[in-house]
Amino acid sequence: MSGDRLVCLDRAESHYLWFSIDSAGHLHYQSQAPLGLSLSSSDIPLFINANPRYPLIALIVFHNQERLFLSDLQGHQLPLPVPIYATAASWSWDGTQLAVIDQASTITIYQLVQRASGLPTLRWLRRLPLPSSDSEPVAWSPSGRWLVCRHGTYESEDYLFLQATDGSGRSYKLSSSYRQGQLFAPAWSPDGRLLVATQVSTRTLYQFPVSAWMTQQHLTP
Repeated sequence: MSGDRLVCLDRAESHYLWFSIDSAGHLHYQSQAPLGLSLSSSDIPLFINANPRYPLIALIVFHNQERLFLSDLQGHQLPLPVPIYATAASWSWDGTQLAVIDQASTITIYQLVQRASGLPTLRWLRRLPLPSSDSEPVAWSPSGRWLVCRHGTYESEDYLFLQATDGSGRSYKLSSSYRQGQLFAPAWSPDGRLLVATQVSTRTLYQFPVSAWMTQQHLTP
């Protein structure tokens, strides 16, 4: 899900299904688009994320290893400068950057750019110094300055933390499994005021007033 849109993969029919989400949270079918990628019986789609601004889809497929593909709504698979191996990916709110996590839990930021042919592609921008759990996408702040990442473990303290997207390595712990329990799947509210995450043990939602907390820490949201 990205912003007010939801995209699903119908593997049997080899196409995407697009839905809009209204203010009450109801889904409304909009259209379908061809997949643009031939999947064999051994290919496992792991992750799908629609760009919130541009008609693009990031799809991660497992076949021996996880790999990211970029396609448009006409079913065209868009060329990438180099293969991108990833386990999770998240578009920024303005749709211009993609945060990719690989098997080593490394976060790499890619910039959406236009090729000479006019087709969009991804360009390597920077690698962030702190890792995040490799099986979960990170959550962009609406401003694009921060990512909410997770230090996930069952052996010691599990926590969510902020990491600056500029590559400076600035980070700030937001939660602790010793206090709030293990939290996963963080999401930022569109106005930047709240952070919502799910508690692992109870599957209930936990809300955190992240904007007010950042102001107290003298941080720019």
